[in-house]
Amino acid sequence: MSDYLSDTSDTDPSHNSDDSDKDPDYVDSSDNENNQGFTAQAPSSTTDTSEDEFDEDQAGPSRPHVTTSRTDTSHITANDEIIENEAENNDAGMETKTKKRKRRPEKWKKNINKLKRNSGKQYINKKGIVVSEKRLGPRCQCRGKCFDILTEVEKNTIFGNFYSMQDKNIQDSYLGALIDVKKVVRRRKTTEVEKKIYSYYYHVKVGPKSVKVCRTAFCSLHGIHKSRVLRICHSRASGSLLEKDERGKHQNRPNKVPDEVVATVKNHIESFPARESHYSRNKNKKKFLPAELNVKKMYELYLEKYDFDQYSLLKNHQKIKPKVTYDFYYRYFTQNYNLSFGYPRSDTCSSCDVMKIRIEAASTEEERRELTVQKEVHLRKAQAFYDDLKEKSELAVTDPSVETICFDYQQNLPLPVLTTGDIFYARQIWVYNQMFHSCSNNQSVSYMFDEMTAKKGCIESISFLMHFIEKYVSKTVTTLYIFTDNCAGQNKNAVMVHFLLALVSNGRFRKIVHHLPEPGHSFLPCDRNFGQIEKKKRKKELLYLPDEWYDLVQSCGKKFVVERVEQDIIFDFKSYLEPYFKKTSVIKKKPFTISKYRIFIYDSVQPDQVLVTETHNIALVVGYPLYKSPGTKIDLHVAPLAYHEKLALKTKKYDSIMPIVKKYVPPIYLEYYNTIKRAADENNAEDSD
Repeated sequence: MSDYLSDTSDTDPSHNSDDSDKDPDYVDSSDNENNQGFTAQAPSSTTDTSEDEFDEDQAGPSRPHVTTSRTDTSHITANDEIIENEAENNDAGMETKTKKRKRRPEKWKKNINKLKRNSGKQYINKKGIVVSEKRLGPRCQCRGKCFDILTEVEKNTIFGNFYSMQDKNIQDSYLGALIDVKKVVRRRKTTEVEKKIYSYYYHVKVGPKSVKVCRTAFCSLHGIHKSRVLRICHSRASGSLLEKDERGKHQNRPNKVPDEVVATVKNHIESFPARESHYSRNKNKKKFLPAELNVKKMYELYLEKYDFDQYSLLKNHQKIKPKVTYDFYYRYFTQNYNLSFGYPRSDTCSSCDVMKIRIEAASTEEERRELTVQKEVHLRKAQAFYDDLKEKSELAVTDPSVETICFDYQQNLPLPVLTTGDIFYARQIWVYNQMFHSCSNNQSVSYMFDEMTAKKGCIESISFLMHFIEKYVSKTVTTLYIFTDNCAGQNKNAVMVHFLLALVSNGRFRKIVHHLPEPGHSFLPCDRNFGQIEKKKRKKELLYLPDEWYDLVQSCGKKFVVERVEQDIIFDFKSYLEPYFKKTSVIKKKPFTISKYRIFIYDSVQPDQVLVTETHNIALVVGYPLYKSPGTKIDLHVAPLAYHEKLALKTKKYDSIMPIVKKYVPPIYLEYYNTIKRAADENNAEDSD
């Protein structure tokens, strides 16, 4: 047997890495946690209001341009946007995103208005009234003619520098430094109580020099009200430091959970093993906890470990008063961690797992760096597949001559679906669902059938592909991009290569490009659809017939279409195509070995050969001639049927499931089961359940 025909070797890990008999091939995105608990809310605080606004009716010259620079607002607290499926890299100095909410005070409406107010800009106050921007105040009428001794440029510079500070405390300190306080030197002798003890002298900064001005000019040049100046003067006269604006910043929090208790919550959450997803190499820090857990269960385990008395009361359905409430535990969990429940079994890559273990166990820094580089290269290759998929999907939307499709098998669907515990010990009948997803219109077509209709081999996949192309792919499409997993028995084999080459040779397409991922990194749009089907299935406790599975998939949405497979659309392409192609092909002493390749290109410019590459770089392709007779055109429509009668159910499965069927399935559904044949061979192979 040739090298490229015998591509089911056990030596290649990619052959069974995506076997849908063993792989669920879907991602359950839902969490099991009980979300009826805490909902984070912003703490209320007194709005920061400054002194009386400057009277705009007395406005003088138009407001000059103010140069602004953002100051620190990290002392403010409250909610921010909900952050879900992604995280950023801490090593790059970016903020780590969490599952639910983090506080971003700079995004709050009240803080944006506060910043505008402190910057002298127009804003809308809490009553919905538009407050105009700050401007230079009216001219003074004093004998010193303060406004006349300053140029327009100097006045605008004083005004702009003041509002560029953007922080009220800094502005007050700046103003206080410009005010001199002196005791009254001379006063008339009188019996009246002395009203004035101090005199105040005001200055403005003009470059390196200080210019003395009157109070009216001082207020006008800074665009502030005299009440703000008087408050600063009184603070200076009393000899105390200027009071900072501490509104809404008190630390009187009697119900605050002590830090040492918070530490126990942190340690408890981090004690659960969490796994990372590997489907893309972007720095996504989201991790997954076991599906059996949820926040409520974790909280009960916390009480059992750290507050057993309260845990005992809880188990006895009595009212509890723990140090850490469920609301606090839930809030801490969602606001400090990006964790979800239910790690998909299909989300595993042996290469990633092995390299991670080896990196952690590395004895030297040099060895650790080398392994890290190897893992990075592996992840880059995996990401290249998804980059290609995204690019070709977008191209299919905009270019009517291009179509991009993905296809994959869903996890086997059991029949019948019952609530009795006996069913968990029986071998159930399988319903198969091979889904084809069109990236141009987001439509998904499911080819569904039971295991008595057909198997799950390459001839079924190719037959469904041919049917899909003829019925759902427009005749205007000349370039077809295909993305599948590495399952050798269905997608990555010689029969598929022969079929696609024949499609191009016959002129149906000018070009076909078949992309395959790194083993273990095969998440496709079909997998999202499988997750929707599984979610829909949870609402159905009982299913007796294949038609009920078909209807369930059809009801998942408008984009779902179900083709109920009959044997008359399944052809034996394996035996039909084999006589037209070589058993082996060698170029420069390198045999054509399907299991090694990541991209297969079939081009009408070179219709007798297939171009392949072991990487995701199409610039490195090598051509292999496969036809025995160059220029051969094959009529794919005359291939013989693969099946001529219903398949028999394997003996052990038949003997296992039929007693359950007769006992629990209603009589109106038994007609379907009565037509199932029992295999004659008592020694048939084990089911691939």
